[in-house]
Amino acid sequence: MKVFMYGIEEKYVGGVQNKYGDAEYVDVTECYQDILALPADVVVVNIDCADSMGLAAIREYEEDTKEVEEREYLYLDTETLQLLQRKANK
Repeated sequence: MKVFMYGIEEKYVGGVQNKYGDAEYVDVTECYQDILALPADVVVVNIDCADSMGLAAIREYEEDTKEVEEREYLYLDTETLQLLQRKANK
């Protein structure tokens, strides 16, 4: 499994990793276009940290391809990422 992370701060990566376990994690925060061009099973987006252009492009891509791609998109806020991180630290 390959998980792309967009806008996920380093301090919350452990929470995402705890949720998806043994997977390949790729930070595409600086290059959201990779979400559109490269294969991933899951895309995790921090809506509080993602830039508006990147977020809009990702949502548009998801909408355009939802019928042909089996890809999970998670749009999380910082509060939810903090909760995931706390669970990972227990």
